[in-house]
Amino acid sequence: MALFVLSGCQKEKIENLSETQVAEVNVTPRVQAFVQKAVRGYSSREDGLVSVDSAEWYIEAALNYSFTNIAQTYENQIVDTLSISIPLMNGEVQEGPVGNAYQTLGEWINASNVEGTSHVAIVDVVARNTGTSLDLQAVYVVGSGYDRGVPNTTYGPNDYWWWMSLGSPNQCGCNSNPPAYGQCADKQIQSRINFAINGGYYQYWTNVESWWVDHWGYDDPSTQTIGLMSHPSPIGPDNLVSGDGIRDYPVYLNSGSGGCFDPTDMRFYTQGVWDLMQTIRTSYVSTKSAASCTILGDLVLGGGNERFQWVTYRYGKLAKVH
Repeated sequence: MALFVLSGCQKEKIENLSETQVAEVNVTPRVQAFVQKAVRGYSSREDGLVSVDSAEWYIEAALNYSFTNIAQTYENQIVDTLSISIPLMNGEVQEGPVGNAYQTLGEWINASNVEGTSHVAIVDVVARNTGTSLDLQAVYVVGSGYDRGVPNTTYGPNDYWWWMSLGSPNQCGCNSNPPAYGQCADKQIQSRINFAINGGYYQYWTNVESWWVDHWGYDDPSTQTIGLMSHPSPIGPDNLVSGDGIRDYPVYLNSGSGGCFDPTDMRFYTQGVWDLMQTIRTSYVSTKSAASCTILGDLVLGGGNERFQWVTYRYGKLAKVH
């Protein structure tokens, strides 16, 4: 996907997210008023100043309100980033440019809403105050692939898949399954997680934030980082020995040889990514609901030849359209 100013940023059924979702907040009248004024345009009398935090919140909420569909389940996703700047005046921004930024970002983002083909699932706006301008980054997830079954952690006896794409992204079979046609383990697990965490009709996301997994560190809530060292897998049938590089953590990390997921790996890491998502929500963002998950396999060549999967979780507050 290429838009203007783009940069590149189940055995049993997975438990129902509704048990852990946070009740939606009634902010819609404020968001609707912002959208209406932005579309209509600001008169000189209305064009006041707003704080940086307010500008970020309104733009993000309005983009999710206007251009996302959180009820549509999907199999595939693309994550894109748009950038835009607003001039600062004594540490604040004028309402007019804030409304213009919403409309400009919305026009670019809405291009990904193609009936029957793709839709925007969530938008996360992050602001940076440079002293002279408010630089905004809108990270948005585009979902596609709507022919889905019921999500669960069941995999068949021939489900052997590389942890990431080593060539063709759709010919990922390994071991007893070469060169089978199908997505790699990272994208198959991502699909099942996202299928299970769709929101609901007539709702949208506000107050979105992203958390990412650090494979070699510990939890650091100040940077919204989850360290796998803080979340070792318990000893059990799927993790017989600690520290042997075999299912030691809920998210894939392996030094040395390997990388071909067997059916047990597929089940273990699907459940593990899901469980870690719930742990983060309970421990650090209990006022929000899980909204999206992105998984990307990677490889670091060197002394250890680490194989791993990057995981980014997004959380937000649900608001009703009406």
